[in-house]
Amino acid sequence: MAKIQKGGAVSRVLSSTPTITAGAYSANDLVGGKISLTPAARLVSLPSNIIPTATIINVILTDKSTQASNTDVIFWSADPSATTFTDNAALTVADADLLNIIGIVTVNSWTTFAANSVGTTTSAVTFPYQLASEASTLYASLITRGTPTYASTSDLTLRVQMYWD
Repeated sequence: MAKIQKGGAVSRVLSSTPTITAGAYSANDLVGGKISLTPAARLVSLPSNIIPTATIINVILTDKSTQASNTDVIFWSADPSATTFTDNAALTVADADLLNIIGIVTVNSWTTFAANSVGTTTSAVTFPYQLASEASTLYASLITRGTPTYASTSDLTLRVQMYWD
């Protein structure tokens, strides 16, 4: 996890490598399970009426299998515990978790190399979020929009850059 301080804001890059299926996915399938990104907000002693906020500024997906499949990254401000996350199946979001979705970023710009690829977004990412009081985890999930076939259960890594207020 990298940390850069600029003025009062702190930049962090959080990373997670979800366990995925070594094999084929259908379009619109969940890739991996529920992803936890911690710490996703500045953890300081604050008065009880102030909740830490942050802003996601960049999303990068690395792909060791060079599948370069466009992928939606769904971000959740609280644990989407009512939703069942089943790898390699369509994601059905529980009604109780809908209001926890704080944004969706599409990774749709890929650079491929000889044996791997890196994807990011074609548009700027700048959306603020606020976690539940005293929470430090931001949740994410990956939905493929293509039909990738991954070679290993650790082929994808999600990296999220954010500024903590």
